[in-house]
Amino acid sequence: SNGGMSLVEFFKWSGGVPGPFAEVSRQAIRRIRRIVLTDSYHDVRGGVALTPEGQALLADPSRTVNYVPHPAPLGTPVQEWVTLQFKMHRSEKQCNCLSAGIEDHASTNYAAMGSAFAFLAS
Repeated sequence: SNGGMSLVEFFKWSGGVPGPFAEVSRQAIRRIRRIVLTDSYHDVRGGVALTPEGQALLADPSRTVNYVPHPAPLGTPVQEWVTLQFKMHRSEKQCNCLSAGIEDHASTNYAAMGSAFAFLAS
């Protein structure tokens, strides 16, 4: 989904990108408890200007998870997967990537819904 791309773009504001929302972004990162992504298309390689706080938020498996289309059972950690004919890797996402237990991009949200809400409630 493009939500992850928007989130990383928001994090850039806190990483020193000049603009009126830099302080608001830094404050938000400190307040965010959990993030659930579903088959996110974000990519944080290649010099994306994330602060250490933004990087830590994405990398912390107790705070961020990305459910992805994969045939492994729901919740199984995965390193790579195929979505909409594109091969994706955990290293691109730099967050905890878990199987949604299905291989169809469009079904990822529904398949992961119960686990996603349990994660948010934890």
